[in-house]
Amino acid sequence: MDGFLVCTSCGQTFAEFQKSGLLGCSACYLAFESELGRILKRLHGAHHHCIEEPPKQDALVDLEAQLQDAVRREAYEEAVALRDHIRILKQGLNAHDV
Repeated sequence: MDGFLVCTSCGQTFAEFQKSGLLGCSACYLAFESELGRILKRLHGAHHHCIEEPPKQDALVDLEAQLQDAVRREAYEEAVALRDHIRILKQGLNAHDV
């Protein structure tokens, strides 16, 4: 079923998201909500972010280890999501350095 999910706003399919690892627009979050929830659950152990977070640098080290493990297991969809999460976290850390 997930291959037939389509964002009515930008026209991106869930299959395209799986290939690129990038969502087409903000409406994709709602269009693909059920599948994204499943992916988040697998990556983070929850469907949502917890309020209490570890320090960002510790989270970055943990995510990089998870990324290496995903690549080793050839879990490329998971690796792409982790890579993007790491990139966002690093951008946030760099923004605080300025």
